[in-house]
Amino acid sequence: MRHYITKRRKGMAKRLHRAVCALMIFIFSGALPAYSGEAELMAEIKVLKARMAEMDQLKIRVAELERQVGEQSRCLLDQGQTVSQVRDALIQYRPGEGLAIQPGGLEMSAGATFVLQGTPDANNAGDNKNSSRFDGSWSADIFIQKAFADWGLALLHLEPGQFDTVEPELFVFAT
Repeated sequence: MRHYITKRRKGMAKRLHRAVCALMIFIFSGALPAYSGEAELMAEIKVLKARMAEMDQLKIRVAELERQVGEQSRCLLDQGQTVSQVRDALIQYRPGEGLAIQPGGLEMSAGATFVLQGTPDANNAGDNKNSSRFDGSWSADIFIQKAFADWGLALLHLEPGQFDTVEPELFVFAT
């Protein structure tokens, strides 16, 4: 009987050994593909982390661009209001009346002087018919001025003219 128990123990040990071996083969055979899948997952996780970092950078850039667009929009609104105020200050429109331009504060004035001179028988030439001389000269004064509140005045004075007279034609001691 002892021999039977020993044989039986040996049989159980063999079966147990086979079961443990089968279990180990099953575990390791399942673990190896899982391990290679884990490496693939780790690689994918690294790629996803890189993409998330790129997305974070893009979010920061978009936020900055949105801030700049907001500032530009405010500047455009301010400029539009300023243009409207200047236009309203300079030009008033009344339906049916046309445009009325407000005075800009410029004052303009002008004056002119004309001098006509002639001499019959210049240089005492006697009966020479071409000895008479006639010529004229003119000058103008144009003033443009603008007052600036309480602190100054800008003035532009233009003086065009032509100053040819009969004097160069006379050959006398004192002209």
